[in-house]
Amino acid sequence: MLTFLRKMMKSLFVSKGEEIKIYKYACDELVNKYEVLLKQISEYMQENQLPLRAFEQNGQIPEHDFPEDFHLNTFSLLTIKDQLIEITHECEELLNQGSTRLSNYSSHEQTIKALLTQLRELRKYSEQIEGALGEFEDKLLKMEEVLAENSLCN
Repeated sequence: MLTFLRKMMKSLFVSKGEEIKIYKYACDELVNKYEVLLKQISEYMQENQLPLRAFEQNGQIPEHDFPEDFHLNTFSLLTIKDQLIEITHECEELLNQGSTRLSNYSSHEQTIKALLTQLRELRKYSEQIEGALGEFEDKLLKMEEVLAENSLCN
């Protein structure tokens, strides 16, 4: 309890410059999370591209192109989408914080403006990636439907 009170008192006396540094650090951390997620998305799509391409061309999936853990991979897509939603939410919070609480720091206007621009771009990319993941998921679900039908017929 005492530690909590100390942190609260300290946060009340944080200088404008220190608050900007904390905000910039939070923005940098968000960008790092985003870069890690982009790498995961790229790896995931590459892993599933071969069976998906075969399915789109032939409507069938040759056994040698179908990974054993494919259903686990579709679960990975849901995990990736959840992480993207989390990052997007965090981005929205930082945008709101920067637009409202930090907008009156005229001495740091350029820094804040640059950070807000970066966050807006990140938000725009998140929407684009969310759309691409949705399309990819739709294709995977169609492929899984065919696989389920084929396994039921056998």
